[in-house]
Amino acid sequence: MVDDAASNRKMVKRSLQKTFPHIEEAENGQVAVDKFVAFVNTYRQSQQSSDLIGVVLMDLFMPIMDGVEATRQIKQQAEAAGVEVLIFGVTGQGLMDDVRLFKAAGADEVFVKPLDTTKMLHCLQTVYGFAT
Repeated sequence: MVDDAASNRKMVKRSLQKTFPHIEEAENGQVAVDKFVAFVNTYRQSQQSSDLIGVVLMDLFMPIMDGVEATRQIKQQAEAAGVEVLIFGVTGQGLMDDVRLFKAAGADEVFVKPLDTTKMLHCLQTVYGFAT
């Protein structure tokens, strides 16, 4: 969960904790990229096959590095490592420009705040076959 607002991270974490017991948090895109790279390095040392290794919920507007650039970098890192990660962009405005920016950077889906976690979980199950 990547969002500069701690209250947003806490709320989403609370609603997803039962389905996803291990949720990492980052307060900006740069922290998210750094954590992802560290995770992938550890993961690749312990696994031999290419897998879906996670889902990232990425806020759009954050300091240091915004969600669009972080999405682009994480997708590039995942491709280079031979792993798959789903990135769901999250925007407070839901403007078509926001959706286009996220999609151009590689986001798999884009949701509008407040995040409807039931809708997100349904999307994970029906579109991506993710067992929750």
